[in-house]
Amino acid sequence: MKKEDITPAQKITELRLDMSHPLNKEKVFILLEGESDVRFYRKFFYPDITKVEYIPGGKNSLEQGIKLLSNKSKLMGIRDADFLHLEGIKSTYSNLFLSDYHDEEMMIVANKDAIYSVISEYNGDIRYSEMNGFVTKLLNAIQFIGYLRWYNERNECEFRFSPLNISNFVDKESLIVYGETQIVEKILSFSPNAKNRNIESIISGVKALYHDSHNLLQVCNGHDFMKVLAFFCSGNGKDISEKNIAAQCRISYSLEHFKQTQLFRDTSNWALQNNCVIYR
Repeated sequence: MKKEDITPAQKITELRLDMSHPLNKEKVFILLEGESDVRFYRKFFYPDITKVEYIPGGKNSLEQGIKLLSNKSKLMGIRDADFLHLEGIKSTYSNLFLSDYHDEEMMIVANKDAIYSVISEYNGDIRYSEMNGFVTKLLNAIQFIGYLRWYNERNECEFRFSPLNISNFVDKESLIVYGETQIVEKILSFSPNAKNRNIESIISGVKALYHDSHNLLQVCNGHDFMKVLAFFCSGNGKDISEKNIAAQCRISYSLEHFKQTQLFRDTSNWALQNNCVIYR
């Protein structure tokens, strides 16, 4: 069976058997949402002590796996916070931990050194001292789509955001987004089951969520950020994809960067309580 054909239930069964194997008696199992999460997090962990796996199906499948498997072995999970921090909602399980910001990409963006090493590879015009302002511009460019995603989740609108490319609505020179109406129209064209098709009502509802106290690293989605960053870095014969720029960002983010996060502190405390050492 191909990896992409494995269902969440099949993966959970596979993990249950794996955890029961005598050779894995002392292993710590770390469950994640997806394959890119494995590529991001696994470099931080001792490979001889941990097994880093993902359950297909996203956060709901991950939570189901944590629920069903927690009594089988030393087990913890990491999931994207998405909008939970903004909503003031804690993790459902004591051994399931949240990213500091919206997702892993936003954790990378929050680290000035990590994101600068990627941007400087493609654009030498941006100085290190200008990084905070540059990142803020990119976040401002995608905040509407970020709030639109939050509005969709809060109101269960059943909008589909794929295959929208937000960079198509961003001016490359000013990094200002334009055409909010056109963005909503495009998303509605992907969303046959949308529960609200009134564009004026949608935009009004989205704008009602805006608040100066919100950290845009919590609001904005990492995939949107990477699309706009790839768009900015492309040109002069270079065609940089979101996939490539995201991979470069994962590579640039080291264990020393990760040690600065609340996620590292929380998971380290969990490991201490469970008498294990998981980080290299």
